[in-house]
Amino acid sequence: MEQYYIGLDLGTKWTYATMINGEKNVIKEAKLPCEEAAIERFLGGIPKECLNVVMEACGIWHGLYDYLVERCNVVKVANPMQTKLNSSGKKTDKLDSKRLAELLKAGMINESYVPQKDARDYRSKIRHRQSMVSISTELKNQIHATLREENIKHPKEFEDIFTKKGITWLKHLRISEIDNCLELITAANVQIKNADHLIPDDLYRNEIRLLKTMPGVGDITAPVIMSEIVDIKRFENPKALCKYAGLVPKVIQSGESDRRGRLVKQSSKILRTALIQCAQGVLKKKDGGKLKMFFLKMAKKKKSNTAVTALAHKMLYIMWFMLTNNEGFHDGGTQVGE
Repeated sequence: MEQYYIGLDLGTKWTYATMINGEKNVIKEAKLPCEEAAIERFLGGIPKECLNVVMEACGIWHGLYDYLVERCNVVKVANPMQTKLNSSGKKTDKLDSKRLAELLKAGMINESYVPQKDARDYRSKIRHRQSMVSISTELKNQIHATLREENIKHPKEFEDIFTKKGITWLKHLRISEIDNCLELITAANVQIKNADHLIPDDLYRNEIRLLKTMPGVGDITAPVIMSEIVDIKRFENPKALCKYAGLVPKVIQSGESDRRGRLVKQSSKILRTALIQCAQGVLKKKDGGKLKMFFLKMAKKKKSNTAVTALAHKMLYIMWFMLTNNEGFHDGGTQVGE
């Protein structure tokens, strides 16, 4: 049966679709609403075993992907950072769609990793919770900024002004900006609790248990880490995992020159942030073991933030071995030394 290759250039409102045959001749192309019904009309009743589809990874591909997997023989999600769509300098939705179809036909699509649906749902719920936490944190930062502007220092009896006593003190100040932030923080905390109830506790149960044996990794950060890793087997070595987290510098080579630049940007910012939080958690412990010793050694040579990042890198490096070997953290073993 004749095979058809379809490239989808997705947009928030519209999708440009191009269908070619085995000879790379354009069969049809169209600008479609981002709806399953519109895509189905474009496919025109062609049997599943004849359809091969590719689309670029973006923020809206998830829902359409699940539909296409049921409808098409092959469905691929192209990695936009590794898939070169044009060489002429021109960039339009029409050209990108056609180029995607041609690359699919030629077997030249660099694919993005697509987790199973349950893993994607888990990640989505975790990310939603994290967004609520970010909102709460930003509001707290605004309160701190207001106190600085008003030159108000909190009583020494409590370090954290967001405890019950601290919030009571804040309310007694009767500053409208602070009162508004406190109301929004309360609302955000309610949503965070609601999000907690929606996150399944059976997925990654064993992996989360293992991660929590490492100092600095807790009930919040362990699920976040696993929601981004998904499957440790997809990382062939710890360096690949650290690169995915953006905890390795760019390598810039030219002739005999070999320089290390800033951290890789095309990475999971959520995973990197969680690892930084874990590293900071180690520093708060009185007995942080060899991990804390590593930080103290690095802090003598580098700035504090750089040393924290280095510790986060080491911790993730060790996590790869923990998850790969299905074993908990042990201080002083071969895991701690890279």
